[in-house]
Amino acid sequence: DFEARENLGVVINRLFQPLDSFVAMHDTHYIASLRAAISAAAPRVVLDLGSGACGGMAAMLAARAGAQRVVLYEEVKLRKVVLEEVLKANGASDCVKIVHQDFLSQESALPAQRKTPADTLLLDYSGALYGADLLNSDLIPSVMHAREGGFLAAGCTVVPSSVRVRFVLVESQALLELEEVCHTVEGLDLKAFNRFSRPTRSVQLDHIPHRLLSSVTHGPAVNLTEVA
Repeated sequence: DFEARENLGVVINRLFQPLDSFVAMHDTHYIASLRAAISAAAPRVVLDLGSGACGGMAAMLAARAGAQRVVLYEEVKLRKVVLEEVLKANGASDCVKIVHQDFLSQESALPAQRKTPADTLLLDYSGALYGADLLNSDLIPSVMHAREGGFLAAGCTVVPSSVRVRFVLVESQALLELEEVCHTVEGLDLKAFNRFSRPTRSVQLDHIPHRLLSSVTHGPAVNLTEVA
């Protein structure tokens, strides 16, 4: 089932590659910017979508900034258990509440959530910034669902307020081989497995041999405060 696949994915990522969240946790510029944005929002009631993959860092920063209640959605049970341990260790258990559920599967806000909708929406999609696929993530659908489902108060502050994707053309056999079987292996044809390749993939090119074929192109910025 979904939960089993997600838990297996956590284990596989841990065994075969460093978690993107660890990169975010050591990025002092990113953390300082996140802290400043949350403090400037002066949050009281917070909806957190995404920081579960980064140790609940954004949720705890919101609690430290004076939030009275933070609701953090985390659909992966293994991460939920660890998050509860992290929150307790940092004295944030009373303020931050974890909902073990896929946010997009909840059709609308519960009565209590509608009574006191969130004035701040946290989208700490660190994985989307450090290796997961932003274009293929739930970032924008989550914002739309939060607004349509009655989770957010009018004038809700969104952190981050906007996102932008940059594009560059590269030539890289190593990059291609991350997602495709390009030749026979010991004389065996395994190319049928290419049907399981992901259509898009974000990577850190610093760690992959490549040759640039173009300059960096900046895509249009998406203002998340206006997504509806």
